[in-house]
Amino acid sequence: MSNTLIDQNEKRKIGILVVGLRGANGVTMCCGMIANRRGLEWRGPRGEHASANYNGCITQLKQRGVHGGVGFADVVPEGMLANVNDAAIGGWDVRPGGM
Repeated sequence: MSNTLIDQNEKRKIGILVVGLRGANGVTMCCGMIANRRGLEWRGPRGEHASANYNGCITQLKQRGVHGGVGFADVVPEGMLANVNDAAIGGWDVRPGGM
């Protein structure tokens, strides 16, 4: 065990291990993270502007609504949650083939 103190301001890193990485959920998660990292933007089917976001990810959303809604990013003290854009992704799939 190290006697070194951990700097509380140090950028937190996380790893995400996905079982079934080649499946629909794994691919969707990876593509969503890549789109957010790159800040992708596009036009929707009716010409409306759209951009990558983490809507639906409760750890990244702020609370909303009368009772707080689903998010909790603004409830946890600043810096306590790692930024998902900095996450390393790994995993495997039972089907043979490349990732």
